[in-house]
Amino acid sequence: LALSRSIEEHAGFWGGRKDDDGELWIGASWDKSVNLSKIIVQTGNAENVVVECSNDGMVWLNLGDVDLLPDDNQIQEISVVSKVISAGGRKLLAFAPACKMWRIRATIVTSGWNWDVNVLDFYDSEGMMINSSIASPLWSGSVSDEKHGNIPGYEAHLALSRSIGEHAGFWG
Repeated sequence: LALSRSIEEHAGFWGGRKDDDGELWIGASWDKSVNLSKIIVQTGNAENVVVECSNDGMVWLNLGDVDLLPDDNQIQEISVVSKVISAGGRKLLAFAPACKMWRIRATIVTSGWNWDVNVLDFYDSEGMMINSSIASPLWSGSVSDEKHGNIPGYEAHLALSRSIGEHAGFWG
């Protein structure tokens, strides 16, 4: 996985809460398997994330982790096209599989208990943003969920809404 900066700016965020296993994650599902080339993320309090994909939502394939840039709320690009695998003394490129579900999971957050994600964009293997074809958002928990306070305006879909040209909140 590789990380780079984007000069693009965007306002709003999702206010994430931990799931029953104590993990923080946000992602999306599609009706069919998709190949991703990159994920764009803007977050203010995660230092490291893992990119994962699944076809059933039960077993998640860890495609690697990446340290995020230390600047709060920088839009950052995570390349998920390939990773290097050592096999028989040779280094090989292994392309990420096509999956119906993709997510990023925070492994280090500065608060220890919540994760704010302003932007989460998914790009297919041709470099096109595919947020508009998302079947449903996936998230560990949100302050908008009943068990975390039921406060409106922090739903997961808000971090995924950039493709429609507006962004009216945050996940948290």
